Amino acid sequence: MPETTTRNGACVTLTSQVQLGVMSDPTIARFEREVGPLWPFVAPFMARYQGVVNDPAESLSGLVESLRSTVSRPATAQLANDLLALLPGWAYFSNAQRCILQTAAAYLVETDDAISDDAPGGMDDDDRVVRAAVCALLRRSRR
Repeated sequence: MPETTTRNGACVTLTSQVQLGVMSDPTIARFEREVGPLWPFVAPFMARYQGVVNDPAESLSGLVESLRSTVSRPATAQLANDLLALLPGWAYFSNAQRCILQTAAAYLVETDDAISDDAPGGMDDDDRVVRAAVCALLRRSRR
């Protein structure tokens, strides 16, 4: 049975690693580690995008559109630009890496996430998720 938690007063079903097909990928594990305690709020976004990579061109188009709309909000402009800077690698990314980028973008676009974007410090969680995505996608795993 999936674990549940509350987010801004609403019940949220957490997605376990077993339920996510791409979760065995080491890049996803690195992303989860970097996200840290925000993972319960990020995992549902990841679950939404794990199957979308079947049509990479359509996925990319939607991703660019959502990020460009976010750039117009001053509080999120730099974070959106950080994710947009990763787009040239899209053609070379694995399905798991594409899923991470889409997840981070969706989390950034959502204003009522772990900490409402309108609350004091409300962009701190978004910053952490974007940093985690950048780190997971650009850094090689140390072995």
